[in-house]
Order: sequence, then C-alpha cells, then structure tokens
Amino acid sequence: MPDFRRLFIPAILILLSSLPTYSQNLEELELKEGSKIWLEGKTNISSYVCSIDSFQLKTRGILRHTFAHKDSLIIQPEHLSLTLYVSSIQCGNKMMNRDIHEALNYPDTRKIVYTYRGLKTSPEIENFYKWNPLNIKGDLEIKKVTNTAVFQVQVKHLKEHRFRVKGKHTIDMIQYGIKPPSRLNGVIKARNKLTVHFDIMIGSKSIADNL
Repeated sequence: MPDFRRLFIPAILILLSSLPTYSQNLEELELKEGSKIWLEGKTNISSYVCSIDSFQLKTRGILRHTFAHKDSLIIQPEHLSLTLYVSSIQCGNKMMNRDIHEALNYPDTRKIVYTYRGLKTSPEIENFYKWNPLNIKGDLEIKKVTNTAVFQVQVKHLKEHRFRVKGKHTIDMIQYGIKPPSRLNGVIKARNKLTVHFDIMIGSKSIADNL
C-alpha cells in the first residue's frame, strides 16, 4: 500500500495571485488516505498498468478556507517536490516488474524526482467546489536526464483543510534515455509513451482525517 504519511503530487501548487497575501505560519501538508499514483502504457499487443507504492512528500505551505473568500483555497508553498521510488513500481507480475526496473536502470537509478517551477498559465478559478483545470510545470528527472514537464491537473475543494487533485502527464521514454522493455527478442515491445496518473487528497498534517 502507498505510504500515505509522506506522499506528494506536484499539483498542490495553486498560487492564487488575485487573492490578498495572508501572514500565516507555514505548515506541513500531506496526502490523505485514498490517494494513489499509477502508470499506464501499451505494448504492440496489449496495455499494462503499474502501481507506484512509495513516493515522498517534501512541502510546506498555507492551506486555508477563509471566510472572506469562502470559495477559494490559498496555498503559498515554500518548497514542492515529488520523489517516486523505482523499487516500488509494481506491474502485476515478476517478469514485468523486472523489465520496468531494468529499463529504469535500477538499482543505479533508485528514484524519479519532480520539482515544481510554476504555473504554465494563470488560473481563473471561480468556485473551488467544482473541478477547476490547471497546468503546472516543473523539472522531471529520470536516469540523470532532466526535462521540463507540464502536468494537466483538475482540482476541487472537498471541505475545510482538504482538497482533491487529479491529473496526468505523458512522457516519451526515449527522451529520458530509457529503452522501452521488450520480450521474446522484440516480438513483444513496449511503446515509447508512458502516462503518469494521479488522484490524491491533500490536507494539513495537523488536521485529523475524521474532522
């Protein structure tokens, strides 16, 4: 099961520049139970899905539902990064697990790191209780190769101190020096494109789940 104590997804970066600045203490944020991240890809004969069972949150920010802006969530992050651990990628069987780990050069490559750099476009959010689209950009590092990555995100306020983020990003394995896995001397071969999906609930670490 995912380690929900230290999970993160880059989509928590929602900087609402139109809102006033609040002088509040930064606090630890975390993903709540039910959050998940997974990979989807295709071979020349079928598709496959791999879960990611260990990923680490490194962020602090301000997460507040205010009376003055009751339909807005204010997040002013200090530092945002997502680390995925290659050893935790599970694709349903031992052979596929081995193939994907070898393609990522594990154990020499033990993690995949995403570092947030900003919003691609300014958000126009009218009501946080409905799904709102955002595009966030950052640096994605795989096998010591770093490329700019734009994540397509939907965000929705669930309740005070809690909101849900879902989205995806498709990478080309070749651009990161990854040779797509193959079997039977190339008879079965993975396509170059691999999509990262996420569906997560983010909240303050100091607020209990049952509130």
